[in-house]
Amino acid sequence: MLNKYIKEEHRRISIIGLAKNAGKTTVLNRLISESVKDQIPIGIASIGVDGEKKDAWLEFPKPPIHVYPGMLVVTGEWAMEESTAEIELLKEMKGTTNMGSLFLVRIKKQGDIKVGGTPTISGIIDAMDLMFRHGTKRCLIDGAYDRQTSANPMVTDGIIPVIGATVHEKIEKIMEEADLFYKKYTLPSADDDEFFSKISLPISKVQSENHQSIIESKIFMYRTKEDWIHLEGTLMTCLKQVGSFIGKGYTRVVISGSFTDRQAEYLLGLSKKVSMMLMDSTKCFLTMPVLKKWFYHGNRLLVYKQTPLLFAAVNPTTPWGIHYDPEMFIYQISRQMPGIPMVDVVKEKETIFEK
Repeated sequence: MLNKYIKEEHRRISIIGLAKNAGKTTVLNRLISESVKDQIPIGIASIGVDGEKKDAWLEFPKPPIHVYPGMLVVTGEWAMEESTAEIELLKEMKGTTNMGSLFLVRIKKQGDIKVGGTPTISGIIDAMDLMFRHGTKRCLIDGAYDRQTSANPMVTDGIIPVIGATVHEKIEKIMEEADLFYKKYTLPSADDDEFFSKISLPISKVQSENHQSIIESKIFMYRTKEDWIHLEGTLMTCLKQVGSFIGKGYTRVVISGSFTDRQAEYLLGLSKKVSMMLMDSTKCFLTMPVLKKWFYHGNRLLVYKQTPLLFAAVNPTTPWGIHYDPEMFIYQISRQMPGIPMVDVVKEKETIFEK
């Protein structure tokens, strides 16, 4: 059901919940079982802590992460004490988490496992690199609901958003959140842009030890391909300076850090049409009203590199008893994400709203 949406080049896959208790673990378990059935060697890692028996905040029961012999898992030592799967320790990794020392383990006998996370980009990249060196062909990353680190293209080759009824008590708000996520993660990339595809940005293809690009804390502004300047700092620290140069015609801007409502509102006040390029969609923190205003006034928003949306999963129920009609829920969410396959792994439903 799900593997047909995943290509061979999608070796690192991130599952991202749009809210807590959205249904990430259910989707992860389905991906695990299908990969095992198709004899694809897999490994799993987590940005946060997953596989716990109860929600840490609300104490609702949660489904465990079920693993099978041969799988690789990166998890903390205290998390292993709560697991029922029989494991073999392969390697202790550098650093510690809130679950103690971090280990790479191989599953010897199937059971449930708690995954204590690696919360940094460098940590999750190191974990996946280690699993690939030990024979994994596909890594599944369980992303924390309140962070989109795992959607960074340095971390993943494809993302799977999980949109559950827990996002909001009103279906209209859930649809709006799905629409916002879709708009952010389908922004055009530099490769598709006539101007930005022809300029040479000083972005390192060989990343530094902490996996960050050398463009970090720099701003590049262009009037033409040949006429450009660069500023040391972030858009937050250089906002007025950037505004001044925009007024002089340097209206194509590349930033390495975040793009927020406050910054967008300031630039909108200049009444100049700006083309803003971010490194990737995880740097976009605009709310829907500001994003719409940005486009309405003729501005553009691009990313240096986009992460493919493989498919989206929906969950029309909440642990506290809200149940939407499954047919209605998947249809309404699919309308907000045209062209993206939409699945309900529990009800075995699939749909796609054509563009």
